[in-house]
Amino acid sequence: MEQCFRIALWGFFLIGHLQARPVCSEQGDMGFCYLQRDVKCENVMFTYPGDVHENCLDEVLRRFKAGLEHAATRCLDVEERIYDTLDALNNDFPSNTNSTACTLETKESEFKDFVENLESFVQLLNAKSAN
Repeated sequence: MEQCFRIALWGFFLIGHLQARPVCSEQGDMGFCYLQRDVKCENVMFTYPGDVHENCLDEVLRRFKAGLEHAATRCLDVEERIYDTLDALNNDFPSNTNSTACTLETKESEFKDFVENLESFVQLLNAKSAN
């Protein structure tokens, strides 16, 4: 009887812990949730494309990758989440060297907003490649 009580108690602790810290669920292996949770950027601003035109997708992707490389040098990333995301972007969306010259309107924000916009852009690329 005492053993059953002990097992039930540990079960409640485990369930409580898992509910308190949910697992990141996201698309693929890009790691956007982990970027926002594990990377610390203080007093660092990021520039990224604000408008995305269909004929400039490669240039927009290049700018986002450059922003992640900037974050890798200026932010605290103990888990190396930035490099994981860069590797995933390079594997899933290789750079096109034949891109046309594009003039992009840019925005400046903190890392959290930068990651949210990058995630939205990747969703756009995934939707475009699905069609």
